[in-house]
Formats: sequence, structure tokens, C-alpha cells
Amino acid sequence: AAKGSRREQLVAVALDERARFSKAAANRMWAWFLGRGLVEPVDQLHSANPPSVPGVLEFLADDFAAHDYDLPRLVRVIVSTRAYQLSSRHATSPDPGAFAAATLRPLTPRQFALALVSATGELAPTAASEDKDDAGVAAYREREKRAAALLPDLDTTVDGYRPGVGEALFMSNHATIQKMFVPEGENLAARLATAKSPDERTTAAFRTLLGRRPTTAEQRELATTADAVLLWILATSAEFRFNH
Repeated sequence: AAKGSRREQLVAVALDERARFSKAAANRMWAWFLGRGLVEPVDQLHSANPPSVPGVLEFLADDFAAHDYDLPRLVRVIVSTRAYQLSSRHATSPDPGAFAAATLRPLTPRQFALALVSATGELAPTAASEDKDDAGVAAYREREKRAAALLPDLDTTVDGYRPGVGEALFMSNHATIQKMFVPEGENLAARLATAKSPDERTTAAFRTLLGRRPTTAEQRELATTADAVLLWILATSAEFRFNH
């Protein structure tokens, strides 16, 4: 009879074969953050399927192992790379395995719901006080709770994602969604209502929901659009729904 459990034996083998284990972990984390692995498919690490960019996976794996498999460190290294910070916009259509441009990916339902609640809700606490951190955590937990309530009506994101009729109707007509775009307390809609001009209002909406200024054409087109409609247009746009 084998000594110990099979799980324990598997862990022992994985840790003994450090190069294989650290490469597999680094490749999966790279795929999580950049949309595809340096070795793709991620579970096909073998000599006939080399990394698409020589040297990067080996560096990540060696650094991961050298620092006692410090996962937060591995994450920091990956998100600090230029590849992670690239835009999906590119003059050509580069090979995805070259990581010359970001992979266009839909947000997961949880990411989308939390982004929607966070962007349209009240600002996080900013007052300088001893309980600032506690207040920030409490506010984040409340946003997570509100976001969780949206999940049953959002479609699962997969390759070739297309929103279904159910999600489209939910985002168009449901009272919970519509309420997000109505002034209440210090939410985004309430802040827009205090804007001094249509340009200031549109710019604030774009900066908050899309992280950029509107173009001249967008400013002109949306200048007379009602606040609630403006916010709904931006929050349901592909630019907001996708990680790009």
C-alpha cells in the first residue's frame, strides 16, 4: 500500500520538480492577467509546444521559485510588465502570442457588476481620519454586496462572448439598473446634476465610466441627452463592458 495520500505524493512530486511546477503556475497567472498564456493552451506545457516569447516564462518561473513561491510577488511582476499595460488598439493585427497589444476580453459578470456599482455609486471615503481605512473597506464590502445581487441576470463570459436576450433586457429595463442612473445621495447621477455646463457634465460622465475625455463629436452628440440616458449609454457600451 502507498504511504500517505495520493494528494500528498502529488504535492511532493510537484515541489521536487520545481521547474515544471513554477512554469505551470507562472503560465496560468500570465494567462489570467493577459488573456492567454505564454504557452497556449495553458495545460499543454511540453517540448513540442514552446513559449511564444522565448525567455519570459523561464524568468517568471525562476523568480517565482527563488522567492519561495510568493504568489503576490508573481502578480506584481506580471502587472508591472509593459505587455500587461498595453492598449488593445494597434495599427495592425499582431500575432496574439507576441503580446504586442492587449487581448480584448469581456469583463466577467462579477467584474462587470462591481464596476457598474462602483462607477455609478458614491465616491469612496476620502476624509483624512483614523477610520478612513475602515470606512473604505466597509464601502467596498457594500459595493460587493450590491454587485452580487446583479449576478443572476448577467451572462457568463466565454470565448466569442455575445450578450443574450436576458442580459440585454435586464440592462435595458430592470428597475435595479434604472435606479443606478437616478440622482440619489452623492452618487454619480447626483454629481452630474450639479455640473455647470453640458460639456462639464459629459466630461465627468466619460471620465468616470470610460476613463477618458469625450471626443468633440461625442460632446456634440450627447450635449442635450438627459443625464440618466447618458449614463445608461456609457454603462452599457462595449467600451465599458470589455477589458481593452
